[in-house]
Amino acid sequence: MLNKLDDFPIHQTPEPIAHAATSDRNVYDRTWFNGYAPDGSYYFGIGMAVYPHRGILDCAFSVVQPGQRQHCFYGSRRAPMERTDMRSGRSGSRSSKH
Repeated sequence: MLNKLDDFPIHQTPEPIAHAATSDRNVYDRTWFNGYAPDGSYYFGIGMAVYPHRGILDCAFSVVQPGQRQHCFYGSRRAPMERTDMRSGRSGSRSSKH
């Protein structure tokens, strides 16, 4: 049975989720989603990766309109131990205190 974390970049091992199943410093967990407008007027894509041994979380968003410019936005932060915290960029670096 699927659970609510199945769409998040987590490991399927007996170890705690915060620990990668390998010592390879280049290991990563990645998720992405993309789609098109029904009329084909634009394409979008979003991706996120966690590099646990490097302590980095990266995210990117891209929009493409045929015959026009591609717009890309990037965000990065230190990877949190809590893998359900997928914020990146400016909002990812701020404290949760207001």
